[in-house]
Amino acid sequence: MSIGKPIIRVTEYFDCNNLINLKENIMNAKRRNEISTIREQLEALRDQIEDVKSEEEEAFENMPETFQASERGNKSQEAVDGLSNAYDYIDEALSALEAAGEK
Repeated sequence: MSIGKPIIRVTEYFDCNNLINLKENIMNAKRRNEISTIREQLEALRDQIEDVKSEEEEAFENMPETFQASERGNKSQEAVDGLSNAYDYIDEALSALEAAGEK
């Protein structure tokens, strides 16, 4: 006697490809989450760098002109430049991580 409904075998439903795709999706979600965590950490560091840079710029601006033109002023300006570069590098890293997280 036949019931008329096809019998679905468990092995057909959970074939190897489905299991592999499921595992890949889980791993991809995990990696995307890790990338998101790294991005958040970098954003916090970038903000800290911006704060220190602003403080250094303010300190330079508050120096008498004779100090600004001295070795001390030059070192302050170099620090500001270095912090600006660090900020830009982190910005580039954030863009790269954003692109990586979308894949």
